[in-house]
Amino acid sequence: MKVILNCLPPARSDTPSAALSILKAHLMKNGIETRVVYWNILLDGILPSFQRSTDTIHFDLLPYLYLIAEEQGDDIARSKVNALVKAELPERDILNDRSDYLGKTRGILDDRIGMELSRYSPKERLLFGISCRYEQWIPGMVLAGYVKRRFADVKVVIGGLGNRDRATAVMKMCGLFDFAIWGEGEYPLLDLIHTLDGGSPGLAAVPRLLFRAGGTIRHSDTETGEFFDMNSGTFADYGDYFDCLAALGKDDRAVILPLESTRGCTWNACRFCVYSDGIRTRKKEPSRVIEEIRHLLDRHRTPYFAFMDNDIAANDHERLEKMLDGLISLREHREINFIAEVIHKGFTREIMEKLPRAGFERIHFGYESLSDNLLAKMKKRTSFSDSIFFVRFARKFGIRLPSANIICGIPSEEDVDILTCMDNLHFLRFYYDREFFRHTIIPLRLAGHSRFHDTIPADELARFNENEIFGLLPKGMTEGIDRFSLFDFSAPQNTLWDAFAKINDFYYNHAYTYTIRHEKERTIYKEFFDGEPVLELVLGNIASAVLREVNERILDLHTLLSAIRERHPETDEASVRAALDSLKTRHLVYFGEAYASIISVVDTGI
Repeated sequence: MKVILNCLPPARSDTPSAALSILKAHLMKNGIETRVVYWNILLDGILPSFQRSTDTIHFDLLPYLYLIAEEQGDDIARSKVNALVKAELPERDILNDRSDYLGKTRGILDDRIGMELSRYSPKERLLFGISCRYEQWIPGMVLAGYVKRRFADVKVVIGGLGNRDRATAVMKMCGLFDFAIWGEGEYPLLDLIHTLDGGSPGLAAVPRLLFRAGGTIRHSDTETGEFFDMNSGTFADYGDYFDCLAALGKDDRAVILPLESTRGCTWNACRFCVYSDGIRTRKKEPSRVIEEIRHLLDRHRTPYFAFMDNDIAANDHERLEKMLDGLISLREHREINFIAEVIHKGFTREIMEKLPRAGFERIHFGYESLSDNLLAKMKKRTSFSDSIFFVRFARKFGIRLPSANIICGIPSEEDVDILTCMDNLHFLRFYYDREFFRHTIIPLRLAGHSRFHDTIPADELARFNENEIFGLLPKGMTEGIDRFSLFDFSAPQNTLWDAFAKINDFYYNHAYTYTIRHEKERTIYKEFFDGEPVLELVLGNIASAVLREVNERILDLHTLLSAIRERHPETDEASVRAALDSLKTRHLVYFGEAYASIISVVDTGI
């Protein structure tokens, strides 16, 4: 049996699929002929006359939603899709007063898909695997139709769906999908292939499998099974991606190669997150990570890499430092740059200093909120102090933070929480720079498989009703499924977030700076707004000592007091508390309740 793995829109075209490339390498290692087809590249420009004014992934899905509506005979859904296209077209096209902007889509797909499928003989035994992450199941439905019409005995399996409910919903919506694997796919897919080839273990014994039997959708007997060995030495095979670029004459020098050093999330607590669905958390050894990067550098000429991990630190800073040390050594001989995502709890100055030396010039970090109370409601284990520390030292060492996401609209969010976020913006006043550090306000997307969903009473779920795609699908397709099983929804937001956004913009449009001068018995602090002096403070011994001790580390009150007493044994707790209160009032130090997680906002230079 030959396996065709399919990467579909709206996947990015400047990077290959890590999941499908690992699957291919795993199957090839086990003697299964496998190829990855990058339809996200082959089908680019279905609307050649359209000049995009939006970068949302949903627009890439409109041609496929149009065809699905056409096949379902739903003229209202088709008209809604056309209306969205019309709204984005240049004025000259609107004046032409065409009503069917996507009418030529079928012909374009007939040519492009037909050309690709002509590679395979109708007599071959084929298994088509379709990745269904991020709404890829929508063009996947269209592709499955073409495949089924061309090959009489072909089987189609979908994967990339985090849990059984999501996989079941997609199977119900599209009868062209024969199987669905949810969670990790390496070993279940191999078992499925062996079964289809007439071997064992049989469909009912394939882990995390859905299949059709007797007109119904059945699931296998096990939801666990074996998980892929991260340290096996099986590296992602990106050959098909580069072959696709070469065949189309596209430049491959700016390609970003994905890397995987962990799976799942070692924290696994955040109520908004669904990342670890169907995944057992584990880590790749640092030496294996370095080995894989060397392998990819030898095979491909791109110097750009992106870690796909939810958290490269994996709550293991010793492991992280070993990996950083290996990358620093590697960069002595090769030009390489990395993008990564981290959960920044417990980071040290030493780690922050190593990150850019290891090639991490841009990092996404688990920011989520400026309110400790909101972070606690999310079950996020970081604090606003952790974020201040991370932002400060990222700026100090030249690490860009292009997307500090602020999640709004979580269940139990109160006005006072938003007001606290507004107030806390001032603690970051020295670090606002759109090229370096950017807040992105995003509404909570409530998914049925998130922990937040289970906290909301059934009668309150109705207010979560905003999802572009759900409203564009034919109604007949969405009937009979729990809307939260496959789709996520947001709710109308508290208008205070609009006020927050305006205050946030204020800081980006103005410049706060400061100077600090240390004398024998005091510290002189001056602050400037757009170059004009606005504050001058003369700080005594205790306040200066506080700033010195929390300059490069986060401390609690007890540890801070002990550190100060090493230099000033006579210092009492009341004096330290008073100094902390005064410094926080001036937004020079931040700490949480009960003087927890104390960190300096400014670099004291002490």
